[in-house]
Amino acid sequence: MRSLLPLLAVILCFSYSNATAEEELDPGFYPALSVGYANTDNVFMSDGNETSDDALVIAPSLLYKALFGKHSLDFTYIGEFTSFDTYSTEDYNDNRLDAELLLDLTRRLDVTLDAGYMWSHENRGVAGSRGGTPRELDTWEQGSAEAKVTYGRRTSTAQIEVSGSFLDRKYTNNGQDERDRERAGGTITLYYNLSSKTSLLLEGTYVTVDYVNDASINLDSTETFSLAGVRWEATAKTTGEIKVGYHTKDMDEEYLEDFEGGSYFVSVLWEPKPYSHITLEASRRTDEVPYDESVAVNPSYYVRDTVSLYWKHSFTDQFISYADAAIHKVDYGGIDQTEDYFNTSLELEYRLREWLRLGAKYQYNSRDSTAAGLDYVANTFLLKVTLVNKD
Repeated sequence: MRSLLPLLAVILCFSYSNATAEEELDPGFYPALSVGYANTDNVFMSDGNETSDDALVIAPSLLYKALFGKHSLDFTYIGEFTSFDTYSTEDYNDNRLDAELLLDLTRRLDVTLDAGYMWSHENRGVAGSRGGTPRELDTWEQGSAEAKVTYGRRTSTAQIEVSGSFLDRKYTNNGQDERDRERAGGTITLYYNLSSKTSLLLEGTYVTVDYVNDASINLDSTETFSLAGVRWEATAKTTGEIKVGYHTKDMDEEYLEDFEGGSYFVSVLWEPKPYSHITLEASRRTDEVPYDESVAVNPSYYVRDTVSLYWKHSFTDQFISYADAAIHKVDYGGIDQTEDYFNTSLELEYRLREWLRLGAKYQYNSRDSTAAGLDYVANTFLLKVTLVNKD
């Protein structure tokens, strides 16, 4: 259940998400509300001490779209309020706000401005989470902002994209102040358009990670990405982007292990039929891990390799299935520990009315770790009702 719950904003609002992502909506307000009841056989994602529990999940959401001539504004809110029957320590109230402003300034110049704020929690048993089990879930608040400038069109010989981003995360309970951090960076991407459907690309990224509260160990670092690849729209049925290159993570503390190695980002969308959509994604990158003073040797980061497959198939206009599978391989820097994660799910949705949708979902999650006591298997079943306003 824990590895499922971070996705429930998507799971329980799937009808809403599909409506906004796959349909061209007119300007206006689009609220949605999902109510679901779930059962898991391993609520703490533990090894050998599986405990089952039921949970009520309520997920309201709202999309607001506005047009200003050639410009557009999207505002999104997603809430996720979960209450467990027995283990109230697992309850949480998550909220997410996002705004995106697209400015079509000239025939060649576009500007995209994004801002967001989240009140959320860290799920048990996911990569990079604390090995112990705190009394309550670790909670955090996070603000983010990004600006991207694009010069050139797909019909031009070349395009250039320059972006800058900033993220500030603060942990709000369980004495986690030493994990508060800021992440700031910039990216430059150059596209050379071989045709209207195929482009070569070169991309460079520079990022700094700053832990704002000094702990007994300095986890600040600098990351760089140097990538090359191709972006294509081979046919009306197939689009994608592949980037391959080199990634470094240099720790400020000299005795901590740095990372240098390959990196890749793959995203391919295949639509063999108008009613069937398949998405393949793969990536390799580093991420942060919590510092634990009770552990003699701490990892300074982890490297994650991920391959995922998502398939949406509409048997009829009313009956739709969603299936996905993901494999994650995690290697912790500085210590001899690796973890393999496997997640898969199947969801069936019946659109009883334009505004009323019924759904059922099964999800399987597992972790196989070289560290003792961290393996787990969890099965989750979910029933939901979704109300959507698309007028």
